[in-house]
Amino acid sequence: MWIDQHPYLFIYLLGCVLVVMLLMVRLGIFWIISWLTKSNIVNKNLKKLLPADEQTLAQKAILFIGVLTFEAALSWINVILVAWQIVAMMLKTLRELLASTPEAIRMLRFPLRNNPHMSREAVWAYTYALRMKVGEKPPSGRELLYALDELAEHHPSFDRKAALNQLNGLNVVSEDAIASALNNLSTGG
Repeated sequence: MWIDQHPYLFIYLLGCVLVVMLLMVRLGIFWIISWLTKSNIVNKNLKKLLPADEQTLAQKAILFIGVLTFEAALSWINVILVAWQIVAMMLKTLRELLASTPEAIRMLRFPLRNNPHMSREAVWAYTYALRMKVGEKPPSGRELLYALDELAEHHPSFDRKAALNQLNGLNVVSEDAIASALNNLSTGG
């Protein structure tokens, strides 16, 4: 039998099969954790701020098959790596669940975690407000307008005035900065 003649090849192929099985287990565990922690909804909302994905379904499938083949080819090295990724993800999730979070940040995260139908403008306002709450420097009117213009470049339907009004309602950025940005927006500056 060929296994007796090539025992190292059998061990290598066994590692390849185990990697594929562990990758499927990892995918299932990550999906369950994502669903339980509602990070799938957060990711759906945050994708609204990213530039449009220009890859076709065929390109994504080819990339997925290529990565899967490469990971399987690493055999036992990847068995150890994927097992570590599973353990690390579970520990990271546990740490996040046990960590204390200020009430203001929890209130800003709540809509991002629970409403997958938020408008792009609302998602921008909430993420911008979160950045201010975690200690980022308060923006000037020009900086706000620059951030809005950058997003409007990728998404022409993005309503900058609505986003500023949404941010104003969150009471995180100074009213002067928002008024300045609204003024520059209305004058075209």
